[in-house]
Amino acid sequence: MKPVPVIIVLVLIIFIYKHSYEDESYEPKALSSEIQVVDNSGRWFEWKTIRGVVYDLVQNRAFKELERLVNEVRTHHYKFYNTDAVLFELYNVIVIDFPDYPAIHAFIGEWREFDPQSNIPDILEARAYRAKAGDLRGNGYASLTSEEQFKGFAKYLKLAQTSANKAEQKGPMDAELCREQIGLAFASLKDKPLALSYFNKCMEIDPGYVHTFYTMRKFMQRIWYGSDSELQKFIEQAATDTQAIYGEGMYAILVAAHTFNTRKIFVNNGGPYSWKRAKSGFQHLLQKFGPSTFVWHKYGYCAMLAEDYDAFGVVLEAIGTSWDNDKQTYFKKQPWFNYHLRRWREYNQ
Repeated sequence: MKPVPVIIVLVLIIFIYKHSYEDESYEPKALSSEIQVVDNSGRWFEWKTIRGVVYDLVQNRAFKELERLVNEVRTHHYKFYNTDAVLFELYNVIVIDFPDYPAIHAFIGEWREFDPQSNIPDILEARAYRAKAGDLRGNGYASLTSEEQFKGFAKYLKLAQTSANKAEQKGPMDAELCREQIGLAFASLKDKPLALSYFNKCMEIDPGYVHTFYTMRKFMQRIWYGSDSELQKFIEQAATDTQAIYGEGMYAILVAAHTFNTRKIFVNNGGPYSWKRAKSGFQHLLQKFGPSTFVWHKYGYCAMLAEDYDAFGVVLEAIGTSWDNDKQTYFKKQPWFNYHLRRWREYNQ
């Protein structure tokens, strides 16, 4: 048998690498023209207004109006330009200006006394207990976490579970309560089948509630209750199931969220995910929801990881090249950004 000429081998290697890197099997799809762009401008739930409006209602203990706002958002599933659900942020801002957990729980007690049948105080209580559990546990590795921290974590998760179950019994089950139940099923009960059943319920309530997918992404990692392959399958299925809402946007933001746990994310740097598909997703989000600091910076972060300097240039046109607070928030390390900024400039020479 004659040896294969070296030049043929090199051509084959280049061909295989190029097609693997570009992920030619994926063809991006445009969003349907029937999908309406979310426009929150001028309403109480507009991104820059919500905190002030809710703050005044909380200070005046206007529980009836607060309940009306929560029920309005539960019904209409409003989204902000950055894809965050208004319901998620509404629950956040109701308690955000209280100085500590005792003050939050005192407020919850007042609301419960005003309307014992409402499950909104129970949902707020479940979230507060779960947040307290997280504070006690911390973000460190299990090997670096003390027995006392774990005990506090378990104690407050159990309290959160009791409050969440009470809220579910009263009803209605909204998307945020359902999301909380997913997290508690995983973290407190360690019951993966129950968590998955709650996920299915959440999809019936609001299939576009992005925070449900964030919670599932967290717990489907191998460091929790999943595996690398299971997580990838979940992200791909989530993108397929939300095509009508986000195009490929769900794929993009879940992959971008996972970069917190690994930088080996795209094919070009040893990861399993498609940059071409993520790139299309960021474009879909900007097309449907309009300009968003969150989306632009996530797009830029992933473009740097993918070393796509055409896409990075598009992002820089929107966010500028100077280091600022937003870049500190999303990119973290200025030297890393400067490295890619220099490479982008060299690429365009």
